[in-house]
Amino acid sequence: MQTIKPGLTTLSDALDIAFAEVPVMTPSEERPISDCYGAILRKDLVAQVSVPSVDNSAMDGYALRHADLAAIDGPVSVVGASLAGHPYDGTLPTGCAIRIATGAAIPDGADCVIIQENVTANADETIIEIDADVIARTSVHQNIRWLSEDIKTGDTVLKAGTILRPQDIAIVAGQGFGSLSVARPLKVAVFSTGDELAKPGDPLPPGAFMIPTVSQ
Repeated sequence: MQTIKPGLTTLSDALDIAFAEVPVMTPSEERPISDCYGAILRKDLVAQVSVPSVDNSAMDGYALRHADLAAIDGPVSVVGASLAGHPYDGTLPTGCAIRIATGAAIPDGADCVIIQENVTANADETIIEIDADVIARTSVHQNIRWLSEDIKTGDTVLKAGTILRPQDIAIVAGQGFGSLSVARPLKVAVFSTGDELAKPGDPLPPGAFMIPTVSQ
């Protein structure tokens, strides 16, 4: 029960009192995520997939072992490729590089990525050359996004009561959910009374008003 303060009641306090006295019971329903824009989430959404799901490259380029860079004095052999959804199978050989695409898994043994604009590659990209100044500027873990860097499995990514926006729906889709428990939309009716009112289609008496009944 709300405590009534002495004196005039502010609008904010009046609304709080009114809302506290009027229970709102909105049933839930399960909807496909494509129909959830603008809906109110009824249950916390807990991550079932880490984002990123693997250590991956933030850039298109070449994955290398940072410890090998100091010894580079000439061309570097590119011994394979790691693409998004198609990781390199094996361990990066010493002194070599792996062609890597944005979002692709970092090969075992690699711990930095040099972007493609900072190397010179031959026509079939089997050999690259890296300038000494690029090597000097390259740090360990450069251009790598780590497993669970954004979202960790088990994290609450959306709380119950969230009004779902397009970016929220994208998070839901990325977590593999096809449907959500959301609040069923409220049904609202607006009606007016009084003998001065007439329904549409009825004769309009003198001085009366025509007013429809609206529901949603």
